[in-house]
Amino acid sequence: MRILIKMVIVGMLAFSPACTYENELEKYGIRDCAEVTFFQNIKPLISTKCAISGCHLDNSGLPDFSQNSIIQSKAAGVKSRTASGNMPPSGSGITLTQQEIDDISCWVDDGAQIN
Repeated sequence: MRILIKMVIVGMLAFSPACTYENELEKYGIRDCAEVTFFQNIKPLISTKCAISGCHLDNSGLPDFSQNSIIQSKAAGVKSRTASGNMPPSGSGITLTQQEIDDISCWVDDGAQIN
């Protein structure tokens, strides 16, 4: 009887579907930095949460983040200020998710390419 039970258990394990994940985001809750690109991840984020009226747009007195070259030149500062929670400012009503902060960090650490 024990042998039969063992055979059934081994058979169930051998034919049960394995857990698979498409990427690191699904498996660990983090994105593979190689998946983060400027045009896919960073530019849309900057456009909706930074380059808006009263912030990093036009003649606000702050760097104009509607221009890709300025975003790229300020990349290290963007990473530092978003990681520390200083940007967006607390009174702005705008927040970044941890994933957005991580994407910025990945992009900067990978050379802040306009890709």
